[in-house]
Amino acid sequence: MADVDNPRRVALVKLRECVAQELQGLGMQGDESGIPESGVAKDASASGGYINAKDTWRSTLADSMNDEVRSRVAAATSVFVDLTESIETQIAALPEKVDSESDEAKWPNR
Repeated sequence: MADVDNPRRVALVKLRECVAQELQGLGMQGDESGIPESGVAKDASASGGYINAKDTWRSTLADSMNDEVRSRVAAATSVFVDLTESIETQIAALPEKVDSESDEAKWPNR
C-alpha cells in the first residue's frame, strides 16, 4: 500500500489559503500562516484615524463614531483570527500522508 497526500489536510490547506486571500481583500494582513495580526484596526484609532482624520471632520461625535468603527473592525478581526487558528489547529493534527487504502485516504467519500 502506498502513502498518498491526506485529502482532508489538503482541503484544509486550500481553505486556509482561501481565507487568507479573502482577508487580504478586506485589507487585513496576516503573518506567514495567514493569521491576521491584532493591530489590524490601528489606523482607525481616535484621534487621527481614518474616521476622524484632520482632513475630514473633528468633534466628540467623530471620536465616538471612530471608536465604534474601531470596535467593530476589532470584533471582525477576532472572528477571522479564531477561524484561521482553528484551521491551523486542524491541519497540525492531521498527518501529511495516509495509506491509500485507509478510510482517511478516501475522504470525503468513505
